[in-house]
Amino acid sequence: AGSSKFGELTFNPATTDGNIVIDKLSTLLTAGRLSAENRAIIYDAYHQKYIESNGNADEALKLAIQLVVSAPEYHSTQTPTFRGSPRTKADEIEGRSGAVPYKAIVYIMLTGGADSYSFLAPLDCDEAPWFSAEKKENNATNTRQQYEAIRQGVALSVEKNQLLPIDAGAGTDVYTARQLPEDEELPQPCKTFGIHKNFTIMRDLYTGFGGTEQPSALWFANTGVLTKPVTKANYRDVNAVTNLFAHNFQQEHTRRIDPFALERGTGVLGRMADALYSTDYKTSGVSIRDSTITLAGTPGYSPQYRIVSPNSASTQFNPDPTDASMQDRIFDLNNATMADSGFFAETWAAKSVDAINLNEEMSQTLDPSNPLSTLSTPFDCGDLCNKLKVIAQLIKSGDSRKIHREFFYATTGGWDMHSMVLPGLESRLSHVNEAISQFVTELKAQGKYDQVVIIETSDFARTLDPNGNIGVDHGWGGNYFMIGGDVKGGQIVNRFPDDILNSDGSQGDSNVGRGRMIPSMAWDSVWHALAQWMGVEEAEMDMVLPNRDSFNNIGVHFLEATDLFHGNVRRERKALRK
Repeated sequence: AGSSKFGELTFNPATTDGNIVIDKLSTLLTAGRLSAENRAIIYDAYHQKYIESNGNADEALKLAIQLVVSAPEYHSTQTPTFRGSPRTKADEIEGRSGAVPYKAIVYIMLTGGADSYSFLAPLDCDEAPWFSAEKKENNATNTRQQYEAIRQGVALSVEKNQLLPIDAGAGTDVYTARQLPEDEELPQPCKTFGIHKNFTIMRDLYTGFGGTEQPSALWFANTGVLTKPVTKANYRDVNAVTNLFAHNFQQEHTRRIDPFALERGTGVLGRMADALYSTDYKTSGVSIRDSTITLAGTPGYSPQYRIVSPNSASTQFNPDPTDASMQDRIFDLNNATMADSGFFAETWAAKSVDAINLNEEMSQTLDPSNPLSTLSTPFDCGDLCNKLKVIAQLIKSGDSRKIHREFFYATTGGWDMHSMVLPGLESRLSHVNEAISQFVTELKAQGKYDQVVIIETSDFARTLDPNGNIGVDHGWGGNYFMIGGDVKGGQIVNRFPDDILNSDGSQGDSNVGRGRMIPSMAWDSVWHALAQWMGVEEAEMDMVLPNRDSFNNIGVHFLEATDLFHGNVRRERKALRK
């Protein structure tokens, strides 16, 4: 009991005749399906190994077996029809060598549903333009008062040294859910807000380190998953499609941005890569550790994303081969097939060759002896640091890999805080703060800070109303941050909720219960601006954002790249086509 059992292939041919050995292996391992071309490749390998090893039949047999199980005939019930030529690598396809600046999106998901109303909280709201003298006379409560009333013991304050004050900034007049007249201004409901005390890097980037640099971080207020603009009366229409307040569904919808599955099996970054690849950008997608739909595009549109481990990023495929020619022979076994060849055999052959090529690229790029993997920042703060370190290494090598647009995905968990939310936030935000700080420092050292955007998401926000365990439960609309050297920082985009509670303490118009706030901006709007910044053209935008007509057809305008960024995307498109 408790011991491990290992199976061994006990086949021991009575002959060293290569033709007989390969014929028996074909019968045993492929039911005789081994093609004539692949029989010849494996026979040649067996024969050469037998000679080079001075008649060591065991070594020759070992190599032959390894090659058979690398062939498509072993992994399918089909015999492929080969074209007689090697496969073309994605980076060898013509028409993708335009000299355009490298750009990358780093998508960080805080899994579990972060309490983002503790990331960004209202402070001085009496002096905001919205809170008029007339409203004061009518005993209306301002946003800070509503926040304190509903948050109770988990409300954060400057007086308790829990918040770092920032100005509201100019913001933007894009307001998606509750449409107001075009000539009506939409100032934030507070003059100042507070960032959690343990998120100092966000305060520093938002303020430009107190005015010594250009601000390069902003907030998206009350943003979340929507299928259409809704009110308290009809918000359950969204729930019917997206299963509000459920971790798995909300994570998926935040990653996909396609609530009606019009582009089934794809994510927002994958579709963005598809759109850019179709207009001659060379694209790349990398997930750190996890498989994710975020980076999944339509099969055959753009190169498939790869998954890299943060702890063994430079591990080579087959580092100790039985024979020096083994990898070349595996490629030969999986050469290009004819159009009428079996689908399953072709799928194995194509995927295996792509995987080996991608592994070779990653192992070379991230090898400690490669100057491109040498960073000036230690990245010594745990799990998220390790992930961002690998991303920083790949960003540094982006130009040498001739990548135009790259998409990264990373997660960090522990945000489902149904109890003791305040100490939990202090711990988790300290980790995120240090990881983001080191990542930004490295990007600046590389001179790539202007070419990278960090966008943070989560399943949802938490209830503003705490539970009996001094925790907070599953919410909806929340506050999220974006960072980058080209970002128009120092602003809170979209209006922070000012209707949390009514004057009598009852739920406000956007509060569907316990401070679960209806988002007044959809994630679709944020990704519209990001897609433009990356170079997606209008003709491709419906593919990237399949549900945008649910907003645009009723007069809701999405964010534009010019709302969030300083750069000129049109100039880059022109350079690509020269």
